[in-house]
Amino acid sequence: MNFKQTSILLILLLTSSFFISCTQNDPIAEEDTCVGDNYTITLGRYIKKMNRTPVNNQSAVRTSEFTYNEFNLLATEREFTSAYDEEYIFEYQCNNNVSEMYRDFYTYNSAGEIISFEAEGGSHSYVLTHNGQTILAKGKFMSANQEITLELNAANLISKLSRVDSYSTFDYDSDGNLTNAKDYDSNDSLLNAYEIKYDQNPNPFYGQLKSAYLVRFLDFFSDSAALGMSNLSASGDDFRFPYLKNNIISIEEKTSPAPYKFLLENVFTYDTLNYPTKIKAIANGAYNSDTEYKYY
Repeated sequence: MNFKQTSILLILLLTSSFFISCTQNDPIAEEDTCVGDNYTITLGRYIKKMNRTPVNNQSAVRTSEFTYNEFNLLATEREFTSAYDEEYIFEYQCNNNVSEMYRDFYTYNSAGEIISFEAEGGSHSYVLTHNGQTILAKGKFMSANQEITLELNAANLISKLSRVDSYSTFDYDSDGNLTNAKDYDSNDSLLNAYEIKYDQNPNPFYGQLKSAYLVRFLDFFSDSAALGMSNLSASGDDFRFPYLKNNIISIEEKTSPAPYKFLLENVFTYDTLNYPTKIKAIANGAYNSDTEYKYY
């Protein structure tokens, strides 16, 4: 065997060894095997258009138009104001597991568990390790490296979220609606407490994007329950967090000394099927916005 043949053989052996080593030490490479066909879901209503109008600021009117695929899963959202016009595509890898939405990317293992998330621009990028009812999320959150531990209750809803220097707890009603959220420091001192109340009517977004629940929860609450409640109050609808069976009537801050403790109060108008058609939002005691839904 001449020198050239020996060199080629050595390169092939090194390449093969490197590939095997990477595969053995990369849990995502081993588990990235989402299986199962997508399937049709049935919801009571499918939102066609959502229009949110802030009070005294017509230029900031935000409109979203939705389409659905053959499985009745969200396919696109076109969101626009007078300042921008964006279209987002929703892709599903298998078993109705969303693999892309809002230009963010999700990966699953063969059990259908989400094992990695990558946000557009890299502000969030982390892996999730599952161990029964406990999940470790490790990586970049809001551009800072963190380790966050999630604990699930019997209904597989997050009951506790622990950070290095603090933690939050979450309670639910019999329908799985988030009813209480609290922040504690590392010495178990209560920092913030919130109570959420609901109507008894169906949330039109409920039933979509089920597989993204852990990531969406982390997106809202990774920093604190306080920031999560602020995000819920500011969204103007439940679409960004579609895991509430009913519609939010109020979010009340229980620990604040402020005279007005309601972060959000919603007044609804419903259709004959009891789905909301209009929402009048009152934020921190002031009339904030109107949201209108149109259905297919």
